[in-house]
Amino acid sequence: MKRNWYRLLSMSEFSFIHSLKLSLDYGLKSFGLIIFCCLFSVTAFTQTINRAEYFINTDPGNGNGTPVTVSSPSASINFEFTVPTSSLSFGFHVLGFRIRQSTTGIWSHPQYNAFYIVPPVTQPTATSLVSGEYFFDNDPGFGNGTPLSFTPGSTVTIPALNINIGSLSPGFHYISFRFRDDKGRWTHASAQSFYVIPPSTFDPATSITRIEYFFNTDLGPGNNTSIPITAGSPQNNSFPVNLARIAYSGLSTKSISLPR
Repeated sequence: MKRNWYRLLSMSEFSFIHSLKLSLDYGLKSFGLIIFCCLFSVTAFTQTINRAEYFINTDPGNGNGTPVTVSSPSASINFEFTVPTSSLSFGFHVLGFRIRQSTTGIWSHPQYNAFYIVPPVTQPTATSLVSGEYFFDNDPGFGNGTPLSFTPGSTVTIPALNINIGSLSPGFHYISFRFRDDKGRWTHASAQSFYVIPPSTFDPATSITRIEYFFNTDLGPGNNTSIPITAGSPQNNSFPVNLARIAYSGLSTKSISLPR
């Protein structure tokens, strides 16, 4: 009996459909088809790619696209080419690409890739910076920071700032600055980290209550010769020093210690 058999063969860069009308005995059709496919597969994979083309959006038909140079025809080719897009409108488009084998002249199915042409961004030209602000840690939004005072211009100088950090907790923080131009556009914020030192935990001294002195060897706080004083601050005292215990030869040192 007569049957039509269709076989889809994948080649390295494309696929195509080849049809063949065979007259096979019904009982041997499977065996005959296997032999045919094996022979045809060997032949198909030895074909050479000798033409390529692309088109944009609308398929003009096989052989009517924009040619892509095939410098060295072979069974496997890596293509790299430039597609001009200056005549295309802004938005989405589709690029189609296909190749042809030399022996049979059969074209592959197109391979499609979508791309997007971005409209040009038109920005008015700014001439000067007119305002600025700073903020700590969290961004309060444009125009909601602490204002900076300066003379507007294309280049500005910020005078020394006296910034109150009394409301900040001890530890690391960020201070950020940004500026606005005469077209109402804000810059990106520039941030700088800093550290708030925790306050001291000891009580500050308000009065001197004891003074002592020693020669040469310190016996430790409270263990040296005491000087009688009246508690207070500051202190301005004169006192006698017993030198009877000091040797007459050699050098000696005298130290006065105040309580810490």
